[in-house]
Amino acid sequence: MQVARPEPKVEEPVQTRPKIQLNVKKVDLDEAKQSYKEKLEEMKLLMEKLRPEGDMTPQMQRNYYSARKLPVLRKSVTKAPVCWICNLCGCHHSHPSECAQPELGGTWVYEDVVTVTKTFEYQDD
Repeated sequence: MQVARPEPKVEEPVQTRPKIQLNVKKVDLDEAKQSYKEKLEEMKLLMEKLRPEGDMTPQMQRNYYSARKLPVLRKSVTKAPVCWICNLCGCHHSHPSECAQPELGGTWVYEDVVTVTKTFEYQDD
């Protein structure tokens, strides 16, 4: 007695849409540098046109140079003492004088403190 085996189905390949072709022109590094330099020169010429003349009033000249100052945020990290750990019992004290026997010594524990300062600096180029 033979059992009829079903024939395996041959799946037809699924038609996929062709990938989208992007027509992006690769920019050569030298061309990019050249276009950057051209744009930079153009901006410098425009800034020179805005520069105040010698016959302008001092207030107009001051306004020009004040407007050119840009805000700059500077971060500085300093270490600040948090507590003092004594060698006597390992307790945390704010000062060595709080310990019963500070002459036995101890170590300071420091914490990083981030300070952000905002200054206005003149940007000429």
